[in-house]
Amino acid sequence: MNSSRSAALVLVFCSTLAAAQATAPAKTPDASAKKPAVSVSPKIEVWKPVPGTGANGDEAVISVDVPCPATKAATPKTPCKKVITAAEFLRMAAAINPGMSAPQQRTFATNLARMLAYSSEANRLGLQNTPEGKTLLELGRMQALAQMLGRKLRDQAENVSQADVQAYYRDNKGKFESATIERVLVPVKQVEGAEADKKAEMDYASQLRTRWVAGEDPEKLQKEAFDRSGNKVTPPPVKLGERIPTSLPATQEKVFGLKAGDITEPVYDPSAVVLLKLVSKQTKSLEQVQDDIKKMLRSQRMEKIVDELDKRTPAKINDSFFAPQAEPGVASPSEKKMPPATPPAKEPK
Repeated sequence: MNSSRSAALVLVFCSTLAAAQATAPAKTPDASAKKPAVSVSPKIEVWKPVPGTGANGDEAVISVDVPCPATKAATPKTPCKKVITAAEFLRMAAAINPGMSAPQQRTFATNLARMLAYSSEANRLGLQNTPEGKTLLELGRMQALAQMLGRKLRDQAENVSQADVQAYYRDNKGKFESATIERVLVPVKQVEGAEADKKAEMDYASQLRTRWVAGEDPEKLQKEAFDRSGNKVTPPPVKLGERIPTSLPATQEKVFGLKAGDITEPVYDPSAVVLLKLVSKQTKSLEQVQDDIKKMLRSQRMEKIVDELDKRTPAKINDSFFAPQAEPGVASPSEKKMPPATPPAKEPK
């Protein structure tokens, strides 16, 4: 087998389904623009799939010359063939990916044709009856069933009603608050060879807060704080813009409980004391967040469904079977690092 045919064989078994499973908007091919047959190999022909053609969608989409069975002999005019009709092809494509686009269908058809040809040759050689063949076919069956179950479970999780969305929004409205915030960072003064004086830092930050409440420019206050600490870096912007609670450290989320215009008491951090001002607060409407809520509820439902499935079908793996085997007379890394579970018994004197 030359390199190009080897590559084709690898393509069949490694990417036939994967390439077709990428989600894309479904497109309906133009039924009036049928393309002529395209030669994929000397024995394989693929036509562009045309949905609904023929009385029952029975137009050939893929045609493959295959070895004839013992009961039938081929002639130059009537070789033995395996044919996949438009209806059959579209059913296969939908099973792989219901949203398969027209370009993806064309790629899938090419790979499917090769797979049909090679599987026919494998059947002729009796590979399906070998121990390896039987094992691979059983694994393929299990994989297909697992994929089908995954789709079914996903469809169950996707079933989120508008009432569910509204109930979650009503019960968790605080999660959809956002606030416009300003922040003054007061770097902790570092003293070489000594711990920072927390009380002194908090007292200084309290003084800055009083001046900020009185109307002083927070940018000026922050620059002063950086100069005092000896920190030479450029101070970060005071205006943080719009934030949601989870975007701030837990110790700073208290700012969301303030009224507009209020400033928090100093919040101590090992590297800086923080002052936060709530400029304004707003709650996103249901219309703004309903897509996010649906996505979150679907994720929660899927997790719950899988957890329940795992509980109904517990699986155990014998980890000792997969433990690395040490060479004779050579201690494994775990044996070198871990003491024996039970001390060896002392020999009698």
